[in-house]
Amino acid sequence: MPGPAVRRAVAASALADLVDAPERAGTVLSATAGAIVIRTETSHAPRCVCLLAHGLTRLPNSMHKDPADLTDPAPEVPVVVGAGGVRVGNRTFVVVRWWDCAVRAVQAPPVGLAVLRRATDNAELGVPRTAVDRLEAALTAAAAQAPTDGLPDAVDELIGLGVGLTPGGDDVLAGMCVGLHATGRTDLIGRLTIAGPADPDRRTTSLSADLLRLAQRGQACGEVLRVLSALHAVGREPARLPGLTSAVQGLLAVGHSSGADLATGLLLGLRIGAAHGPAVGAGGPAARSSSTENPAGVGAVER
Repeated sequence: MPGPAVRRAVAASALADLVDAPERAGTVLSATAGAIVIRTETSHAPRCVCLLAHGLTRLPNSMHKDPADLTDPAPEVPVVVGAGGVRVGNRTFVVVRWWDCAVRAVQAPPVGLAVLRRATDNAELGVPRTAVDRLEAALTAAAAQAPTDGLPDAVDELIGLGVGLTPGGDDVLAGMCVGLHATGRTDLIGRLTIAGPADPDRRTTSLSADLLRLAQRGQACGEVLRVLSALHAVGREPARLPGLTSAVQGLLAVGHSSGADLATGLLLGLRIGAAHGPAVGAGGPAARSSSTENPAGVGAVER
């Protein structure tokens, strides 16, 4: 994408299939200081690209730039995604570095899960805790292969529940999917009908539907990956608990309640996944060895 207004950007690895593909048209969904959300159509489902200022949450569908490069565009400004970058009006954002947002297998020791539980028990959620409790009971039954687990209904209750670009119910479900990936229970994720490919906007926002699909594929934001990495470290060296506490607080600080909702779902997926163990033949990112030096992919994040 040549041109005088080329800007360098750092992007999440989950965007590679969009950014490296042939150019396709996009539209601006929202634009605020330091944050532009773009929607583009694909053959499978609508996708989103978030152009964010450095220092904001590292979403698995985000590209990060200097705040000065992200002045608010007019809604009707031409947008093109692909061929190595994103063009918004006369500005072209070219990816020069990728960070790995894929979830890896982690150890989930009880002492580490206790830290996460204490933090989420006292956090303000964006959804009623009764809905989370129903999801927990249904997921527990599903993991134990109960004849009737109520999982579809519990998931359906949470989709789109709450307010904002990423409603709290969606954040809980995304966190749960990541926790299941990290503990090898991708079989349970395969049973979830979270965001259908045909028209996800019927149930929730375009941005949230895209983040849900990415979570189902085992992609997570930087704050969640740091919690997973710190949790894995505690499993190998219990003395590293302070690092986990710090990572959890960083996650809880995301948005008004998004971080707490993500953490709540993450704990649910981790605890139930760890308790019941990986399913026989389960695949996906979490099926890889947890003995790697970089279990959660966090080391690939540019800081």
